[in-house]
Amino acid sequence: MTKHNQNASDIINSGKATAEEVAAQGKAAVESATEKAKAMAEAGAAEAQSHVDQARAVLAENVEQATAALRETSFSDIAARTKTFAKDHPALFVTGVALAGYALTRVLRSEAKTDGADSKAE
Repeated sequence: MTKHNQNASDIINSGKATAEEVAAQGKAAVESATEKAKAMAEAGAAEAQSHVDQARAVLAENVEQATAALRETSFSDIAARTKTFAKDHPALFVTGVALAGYALTRVLRSEAKTDGADSKAE
């Protein structure tokens, strides 16, 4: 081999070795980033679950308190409070009634569809 060919071959080999090193470093960086991302996702999921559990506990406590309050209150007292609330906050009351009506309609429609599907299956 001539001197120029030897130099070219050395440069090519050096370039290949450098490229392999860079590729290995890149692969290691990607693997490291992937592991960090997985760890962060798992930590985030655990934290989110913790928040969900806390929200469930608070909701359950509020439902228990509301249930206890309803048990201790007479129907006439509830009606009087509702009437007072409706007079004091008419827009909020009408909105609440509309939302309750919408929710009830959705529930009744879904039950009707379920009953219809059950009768077709039989």
